[in-house]
Amino acid sequence: MLEVASVELDHKIFNRWAVAAFTDVGNALNSFTLSVKQGALEQGVGAGIRWVSPIGLVRIDGAFAVTRPGTPFHLHFSIGPDL
Repeated sequence: MLEVASVELDHKIFNRWAVAAFTDVGNALNSFTLSVKQGALEQGVGAGIRWVSPIGLVRIDGAFAVTRPGTPFHLHFSIGPDL
């Protein structure tokens, strides 16, 4: 089972550039009961920059895994539309 929720705010700053702030929560589990009983949902928060390039949207995001010990940081890079 996949449980996900996400909120993202994008703000255009220049003609082809934007910044973003987001939060995500969710997890992939074998049963809904595990999620409810164990509080198995993970959460992340982050920010990123967007460039509307000739080949599609280019995104660079940095995010903190707030529900993980030590709140690790992850960097994400993607090109193209959201799936």
